[in-house]
Amino acid sequence: AQYRERILPVINCLIAAKEPLDESFLIKSTSIEDSIAGDTLLSLSQFLNRTEMGVRFFHQSISEWLSKRELSTIFSASKSRGENLLADICWSEFEAGLPYMSTYSRMHIAIHLAETGRWSELNDVVTNSEFGLIRIWTEGGQGKNGITCLKGLVEYLLINKKDSISAAGFSTQLARIYSFRGDYAGANKYLKLASRKTNLFYGRRIKAVALHELASLSYYERDLYNSSKKYKKALRISKWGGKVLYDEAASNLIGLATIAWDSYQFKRAIKLSERAKDCATKASDLHHLVAAERLIGTIHKRIGNIQEASFHLSNALDMCDLGDLKREKYRILLLQGWLELDIAAMNNTISEKARPLFKQAHEGAKYLIDHYFITEALLSIEWTFIKEKNTSSARHYHNLAQSELVPHASPELRISGDVRLVCIYYLNKEHDKAMDLGIDLINNFKKLNIRTRQSTILTLLGAIQWYRNNNSDAEKYWTEALETARSISEKRETLATLGIEMCKKDPLWIPQ
Repeated sequence: AQYRERILPVINCLIAAKEPLDESFLIKSTSIEDSIAGDTLLSLSQFLNRTEMGVRFFHQSISEWLSKRELSTIFSASKSRGENLLADICWSEFEAGLPYMSTYSRMHIAIHLAETGRWSELNDVVTNSEFGLIRIWTEGGQGKNGITCLKGLVEYLLINKKDSISAAGFSTQLARIYSFRGDYAGANKYLKLASRKTNLFYGRRIKAVALHELASLSYYERDLYNSSKKYKKALRISKWGGKVLYDEAASNLIGLATIAWDSYQFKRAIKLSERAKDCATKASDLHHLVAAERLIGTIHKRIGNIQEASFHLSNALDMCDLGDLKREKYRILLLQGWLELDIAAMNNTISEKARPLFKQAHEGAKYLIDHYFITEALLSIEWTFIKEKNTSSARHYHNLAQSELVPHASPELRISGDVRLVCIYYLNKEHDKAMDLGIDLINNFKKLNIRTRQSTILTLLGAIQWYRNNNSDAEKYWTEALETARSISEKRETLATLGIEMCKKDPLWIPQ
């Protein structure tokens, strides 16, 4: 009896806990009297690890043994009872007010409520604006918990016909998490659900968000036409009925500006970005203000306007700290790394600043669990080793990047990996492999209208022919490389010209 009344509740909580428990929190969650709490912990001391971080079993095998009734018999514990006890204490602290919540409750209340099926209480927690759970799930590296909680909430609200609009809203955030994790089918499923459950009169904002995210999925697939149509429709919805949703308008103007940038319509892209900044300012929307400023920097970078790009990217980075915008911050660091590579290429030198920026961006992407971004950062690090002619390290990061590619990954990501593989073949003097893959890439570039790396590959193919003494073929490739670069901007043509000249001097030079 003493074991079941005094000791077993402690064991149940320790088994169900997501991290070491503060001793006072542990005792409070079990409702054991303070007068006997010390003796209870003392009786378990040989099995516990008690540190400043809290209390836990010193080895996972103890929890596993206690959880299996056939092994632990009369000493068997119940994880589900522990989950209920922890859900109770977390909920009581939430009801008392956010200032009175322990660190553990703040971190884990949602998952404990979800695991115990307390969806009504979880709904109250998620919709508490001060708590900010949605942002924690999308920006704070807790996407896995977010998926569990939001899936359960959406199902609960729809089955019980509680609030289909809220279910639609949760679906859009669930879709964002799926998208970051590379599960585009899951994202698409919940975005379509959100779109079906809303209209212009009920849930207009949510419908605009759902359409925007669907447009982004089309963009990842390199379907710029349908992506543009959806962004425009979402923009119209955000302006419908006299009351403009300025933050959503800003979001979709950024989407349209991104498509213009990717279509090499730079003046239009900057104009749309400036309109997005105006809308974001009206909405006091720092996130989209930063995104628009970042995009303007990105546009100038592609054109080759180094100073303007540096100014806008630095400005956007400074603004990130005002709102703790981690995802934007790491994106900007990645862009600054590529800007450093462009500067080095202009000076015919190797950048020492780019790789640390890429590595910082990579660490951030891993924290956010954003597979597209992780792959992009790894490919960027790989490029720095390619520029240094270090093919073994380049291969290492190439393999890491390939391992991060998810099913149905963006065609652009896959092609970016192949670009680097051509460069590695070239550096290793495997020229036949480089030619074969390079020619395939040129065809893909033309289909997808990707010009920057097309110029790089054409320059390398020309270099291979040059060192084979096929000068006429080399000049054909180089002429096409210059024409491609010129179609981007005059400064890109200048950079391509420098690359060709360096390739003539150095048989292992990789153009930017």
